[in-house]
Amino acid sequence: MKANQVGRFSVDALAMVSDLDAVAEMMKGVVVKSVSIGINQDCIDYIGISNDFDEVEAGFVVPKYEAIMQKNEIGVVTRKEWVRV
Repeated sequence: MKANQVGRFSVDALAMVSDLDAVAEMMKGVVVKSVSIGINQDCIDYIGISNDFDEVEAGFVVPKYEAIMQKNEIGVVTRKEWVRV
């Protein structure tokens, strides 16, 4: 992992309560650099470092990512992919 593999992403505040296992799975492999509450307090915004994020040159805008996760029939996350949006 390189310090310039930076991305920003949001987590729905409701998911922090209703689907904590999925949120924990999403956060695996992410070193959080900063956290803030979304403007409407309906999400939590993160900036983090991950091997799954592209390298960003100094002075450039940190790209936004979304975690795409698949669950099996009993609700366990079986696949996670970060997609740049």
